[in-house]
Amino acid sequence: MTEVRVDLTARFDVGLQASWISEALSGTGQWAVGPSLGWSPAENMWISLGWNFAGYQDDDFSLSEYARQGPFLKFRIKYDQDGIADLLQRLNMGF
Repeated sequence: MTEVRVDLTARFDVGLQASWISEALSGTGQWAVGPSLGWSPAENMWISLGWNFAGYQDDDFSLSEYARQGPFLKFRIKYDQDGIADLLQRLNMGF
């Protein structure tokens, strides 16, 4: 899967994703391709809503959810040791 994103503002971006799956024995393949709009509700969090104009379903891979034809929703979060410590402090759980 390949995805290209361009920031519109500090909180919004647009993207285009594409993926390809092929069958080696038959030499056939299928594309999934579509645009998305992303929004960051908080630092290190991102929500993207998109639509695949073309798509496929592959039951062997959980990532196929983003490759099916039609709408999709992605939620991404970036975390590291500093981010987790900050989250625990905010929740008053200590560290």
